[in-house]
Amino acid sequence: MSIIITIVSFVIVLSVLVLIHELGHFWAARLLGIRVRELGIGFPPRFRGISRNGVLYSLNAIPVGGFVRLEGESDPTAQDGYAGKPVWARAIVLIAGSGMNLLLAWVIFAGLAALPYERLVDSTIVIVEVMPDSPADDAGLQAGDVIRSVNGVDVLTLDQLAARVSASPENATLRVLRGSTPLAVRLALRANPPPGQGAMGVSIRWTDPVFEQYRPALWQAPVNGVRLMGNIVTFTATELGRAIGTSSDPGIAGPVGIAQATGEAAQAGIVQLLSIVGLLSLNLGILNLLPIPALDGGRLPFLVLETLRRGRRLPPQMENLIHAAGFVFLLSLILFVTLGIDLPRLAQGNPILP
Repeated sequence: MSIIITIVSFVIVLSVLVLIHELGHFWAARLLGIRVRELGIGFPPRFRGISRNGVLYSLNAIPVGGFVRLEGESDPTAQDGYAGKPVWARAIVLIAGSGMNLLLAWVIFAGLAALPYERLVDSTIVIVEVMPDSPADDAGLQAGDVIRSVNGVDVLTLDQLAARVSASPENATLRVLRGSTPLAVRLALRANPPPGQGAMGVSIRWTDPVFEQYRPALWQAPVNGVRLMGNIVTFTATELGRAIGTSSDPGIAGPVGIAQATGEAAQAGIVQLLSIVGLLSLNLGILNLLPIPALDGGRLPFLVLETLRRGRRLPPQMENLIHAAGFVFLLSLILFVTLGIDLPRLAQGNPILP
């Protein structure tokens, strides 16, 4: 049953994301006076088709993509054709697909940001052991001391404590409770501590978390949605940089991994599934804007080059060859991720979602 849920949910989610993307191209083209010949979901062979106002709306047999077929895509002499429009108009049509994916991601994350949730309001970070001759030992910290803040910023979790200590390269001022007595302790931090001791030289434990039900103000949802998107992009870029620098697992997934994550989210609940849809839509919107041939963003440099050459375009055969090479590169990358990451993870039975 889980396999069926995974397949069905993946096909539905992928179809929605592709439809939103292609509708961006479709609406932009229509608004700019470019004739749309076909809006297709999936790839041929065609399964069903219906014509309305000169546009063929098709449902195709291979449900893993979609397309918009425009009049005069490479013929600038075609009436109401794409290639005959100014550079700025063609750029808008190219960007509109990713724009719709980013808009969908924002709507989803703004909606999720408006949901009530339990937030941490208090906890206890207690020192279990102070290592001999460590900065904590030199500063007089003791086992049983409760850490409340670092450099004036309250810390409620071990991650917050680690982040504040990392942001203090040389010295840190801790506010601690020793019994019921508040103390301010200043200590030097070690850049290269012994294994297992950390910059301060303490062993700590996190206990007694206290949560409260919190409902964000509805007017904050749009801003919080943007903030969530920014946090995701920043986290992804940081993790990719870390993985490249340390040759560790970058945590990426190919089609099989995405299908697995979608299936896990569908079985976990609607909130988790919407989170995955928002994340995939955000990633799709950004990925398609990258200057990689065969992607929408890979076509933008040709428009820039055309502008620099004062309207003279590269021969269509040369541009098509470059895009074909980019398509081969993307297929090779997908194959590499699938065989090297997705399938081994699936064979080991490891889930993607935490």
